[in-house]
Formats: sequence, C-alpha cells, structure tokens
Amino acid sequence: MKPQAPHPLPLAGLPLAGLIIGALALALPPLAAGDGPPPIAVQELTQRSAIIDEVGIQITLTVEGRDPQLLELPEPGRVAIAEITVQPGAAFPWHSHPGPVIATLKQGTLVYVYADDCVERPYAAGELFIDPGFDNIHRAFNPSDEEVAVVVATFLNAPEGEHGQGLTLPREPEGSCPGLPTASAH
Repeated sequence: MKPQAPHPLPLAGLPLAGLIIGALALALPPLAAGDGPPPIAVQELTQRSAIIDEVGIQITLTVEGRDPQLLELPEPGRVAIAEITVQPGAAFPWHSHPGPVIATLKQGTLVYVYADDCVERPYAAGELFIDPGFDNIHRAFNPSDEEVAVVVATFLNAPEGEHGQGLTLPREPEGSCPGLPTASAH
C-alpha cells in the first residue's frame, strides 16, 4: 500500500476537542509555494481496520484531579491509526471523538485540556495519554515556540472514512477556559 501524504486538519472556525476530526474533514486548502506546513496535519498510517473478532474493551481511566472513569466499548468497531503533527503554538479547537483515543507523544509536548475543568495537562515525548472520547469535550495545543509535537493516535470506534474524516467531532463547551491559545487557522 502506498503511503499517503499528511492531510491537514480543517481548523478555521471549528471548535476542537483533542484531536480534531468528525465533522473535521481534515483538509486545509493546498498551500501555495513558499508557504510553511499547515498548523496541524493528520496522516492516517493504516487503512481503517474493522475488528472481525468478538472484542469488548473496558478501560479504567484515572487522571490526576479527576474522578475515575470506566470506558466501555462492547463493540469497538473500526480502528484508525494516525500520526498528527502539531506545529509550534498550534491549537486544536474544542472537539470530541466517537470513541476513546490512545495517544503517544512521539516528539515534543502537547497540552490537553478538558472543557469541564480547564486544567492544562502537559504530555511529553515518550508519554501516553488516553482521551475518553464520546461526550468528553476537550482541546489540545503545542505550547512550544520552536519544537513540533508529533502524536501517534489509535482511534477506537472510528467510523468508516478516510483521511481523518469522522475521527474528531467539533463541539463547543458550555463554558470557556480563559487564557488558552486560539485554535489554529490556515
């Protein structure tokens, strides 16, 4: 299978939460010659894979400062694996995902913010975090002025589709978190 070029996230006017997709068609307009890379680019590393065996997944997630959560996927459906490149200072809009996301920082730092508590939780290269998905509204940003952040994310309960479509669902939280970076636009 021939590798596909990264597909940038469509961020203009989108409320992001974690890794931006769903209604996020993940495709910024093509860049003109001489333009830099898109603020956030998503490259799916594999085809979306249907789980053909009978599988159920339960994850107990306890994040510092939050009550434990039990994430249950009686049928995790499809899986998508993507590499997400976040340029220095770039920020996702508020969003959620159709299922849990297991995210490993390959390079740099990413700050994850739940909409309901506004706490900035940084994750560095070599660390993994789990986004609960479903109704969890969040956003993330690269706090660095110089270093690119690279995340390898496994999306459970991914819908059929290509190039990040349907993986991130734009959502606006009821409140706001003052002081967060503005979502990146193209």
